[in-house]
Amino acid sequence: MEEGFPLYVANERLLNMAEYESYEDFEDDIQGLVINSIHPDDRAYVNAEMAEILAQGDQYEIEYRMKKKDGSYFWVHDIGRRTVAADGRDAIISVLIDVSQQVHTKARLEYAALSDPLTGILNRKGVQSRIAEAMANPSSYLFFMLDLDNFKQINDLYGHKQGDEVLCFVARHLTESFRKTDAVCRLGGDEFLILYLGNWALTELTARSQTFLRKMEEQFRSRSIHPSLTASIGIAQTD
Repeated sequence: MEEGFPLYVANERLLNMAEYESYEDFEDDIQGLVINSIHPDDRAYVNAEMAEILAQGDQYEIEYRMKKKDGSYFWVHDIGRRTVAADGRDAIISVLIDVSQQVHTKARLEYAALSDPLTGILNRKGVQSRIAEAMANPSSYLFFMLDLDNFKQINDLYGHKQGDEVLCFVARHLTESFRKTDAVCRLGGDEFLILYLGNWALTELTARSQTFLRKMEEQFRSRSIHPSLTASIGIAQTD
């Protein structure tokens, strides 16, 4: 129960899960502190959760990433309770279950639910929570909306495969034109939206729009796609 959770013992099952050859090997690698076996990004969370849960009772359940000998991490579901060690010190006894497969499956399902299967960017549902957060925050944000004109002609003249490639091209170049922190979304069909947090000068946005349209025209001309495909762009910004 002391700071860093000094290690008393780990059984063979845990050592196998973490791919250590011996208890001594595991103890040396984490310098005798259980906290060092936990992913650095999860340590503050684990400390806070353990303190809160154990302040209310003697049992807890928590999930975090644990280090393997090779430096990679796996997800564990930690079920434990407060006890007393042989020397009379407060201690914790834990049962760790490897839940990596479940966590990764859940992440894949969540990604699939929030992303557009064709282009890989966010779908309408995926961007909704980002928009709600932006609108609830007093800081500035803007919407950059793009709609392809005459897109139906691409499907009619060249087939849906070519139409899908056009949509993927647009999604890729919109993603490259904005920051990684911006939310690039396909609302559906040939409509796209980018949620940008912060202020941009209108002249810069206009320049980016023109650059994007020029790239789109060059791409389609090089592939002998009918040049009548254009795009309409609109920008809405908070005060």
